[in-house]
Amino acid sequence: MNATIENWFQRSKRLAGDYSFKGLKSMNGMDGMAWYGVLYFGNKSIGEVRDDGNGGMLYVKIDPAFKAQVKADSVAYYAATKEETITDDTFKYVSAEEFFLPFLADSQEARNKIAAKCKKVVCAIPADAKDGEYVAWKAGSLAHLESIKAKNPTYFFLNGNV
Repeated sequence: MNATIENWFQRSKRLAGDYSFKGLKSMNGMDGMAWYGVLYFGNKSIGEVRDDGNGGMLYVKIDPAFKAQVKADSVAYYAATKEETITDDTFKYVSAEEFFLPFLADSQEARNKIAAKCKKVVCAIPADAKDGEYVAWKAGSLAHLESIKAKNPTYFFLNGNV
């Protein structure tokens, strides 16, 4: 695969860094998705995050020892994904965490759904795939898997990477 092309799956893992959610649950709310999860940094639980799906702010409870790091990483995420300059007024009404933490939850949920579907099939993401898109094949043998990979050199194969 061309190392300069980054698909949505790789990008979401890179931007998430060492953060993840455990116990992530979601459902439809009155104004968007309602979700809840325990936030981890590496293997350490550092807080919990909840969006009630009613259009308000997130409920964020972070271990005080990690608050500054989560804020800094949220600002870095915002800077990496938005095409605007961060000023003193950028986070006047909405915190950077309001952008970063929902991204973590959404991208992890998408990766988890794919992981569940890819237990018995070979899954890959084309370089030009839209968010959440992937393709799957049944591979009967290792030789068949290698032939699939050879025919699709620009695809990012998920098995073993989820």
